[in-house]
Amino acid sequence: MTTKEIEQIIEKYLNAESSIQEEELLRSWISQQNDLPEEYRYLKDMFGYFDVQKINTSIPNFVNPSQERPVIQKNKRIINIQWIGIAASILLLIGYFTLFNNRNLQPYTNDTFEDPTVAAENAAEALELIAYQLNKGSAITKENVKDLEVINKYINIFK
Repeated sequence: MTTKEIEQIIEKYLNAESSIQEEELLRSWISQQNDLPEEYRYLKDMFGYFDVQKINTSIPNFVNPSQERPVIQKNKRIINIQWIGIAASILLLIGYFTLFNNRNLQPYTNDTFEDPTVAAENAAEALELIAYQLNKGSAITKENVKDLEVINKYINIFK
């Protein structure tokens, strides 16, 4: 190999663009050179360090996650947490309906009248109160409309 080719491979290696074959070629070339140029001696040290670390480092057993694992059967006596949640929800719903439905069964007798004349008097009183409030609101509205008519009059002057 020529030095130009080696320099290109080294440049690719340092830029992380080299292939595995080119890295192996570079490793073998560096290990075969007895009189390695000064500018490439750091590569010899680096590849030597990699070789030592490869020997000293143990690689743990790799388990491929895509392979099927043996299924461990769980103890059937253990109650699934989902079923506990469902049972608790059902108990809450039953308690809610029994508590609040008993209140709804009691008749509301506070707003009813035995005597029709008393009921008519109360209804008339309520209607008078409503009429008073409506008249009060309409009076305020009439005042606001008068104010708006005055403002519109001044706006029309400038048109």
